[in-house]
Amino acid sequence: HGAEVGDFVQFDNGSATNTVDGLEFNNEFEIFGTSNSSKSDKLLSLDITNEKDLQDIFEDIKPNIVILSAALTYAEYCEEQPELAKKINVDGTKNILDLCKNIKCKLIFLSSDYVFDGKVGPYSESSPTNPLNVLGKTKVEAEKIIQEVNDHLIIRTAWVNDISKDSKSYALHVINSLTKNEKIMAPID
Repeated sequence: HGAEVGDFVQFDNGSATNTVDGLEFNNEFEIFGTSNSSKSDKLLSLDITNEKDLQDIFEDIKPNIVILSAALTYAEYCEEQPELAKKINVDGTKNILDLCKNIKCKLIFLSSDYVFDGKVGPYSESSPTNPLNVLGKTKVEAEKIIQEVNDHLIIRTAWVNDISKDSKSYALHVINSLTKNEKIMAPID
């Protein structure tokens, strides 16, 4: 059914070797990756709807920055399971936000272009939202919660969590095109 809670990555000052699931980073930050669905000895297991587990991880790590990409992102499944979509996308986000407020860390939130109706674009951060489905509605609700704190960044993106071979992810489209030496069309500003 494609239901995944996803990952969030925490950044903290430190000087340890920084490798998360095969990706290597410079030593400016100590990086912790979490996942609810991917099993790896390099990722901490975490369900963002479990407040006790979240509290424990925040107390252990004390992050300066949290990148929250955890979400139920499959639009069709969100339509079939609206309560689950709200629990993960809204309540889970609020759980993370409350802990970020308590320790005063920056929150970077990955939202979705599903907050728009697709009728007029391109969109800016000041464009009015008009979601047409449960995924978009839960993301708008989560964005409103995030905006309760000053130290946040909301990134509205498309297909970022889709890594299947038939993915519509723009990032994977670019990678696949480059590996095949194909030309790609890209917008410019």
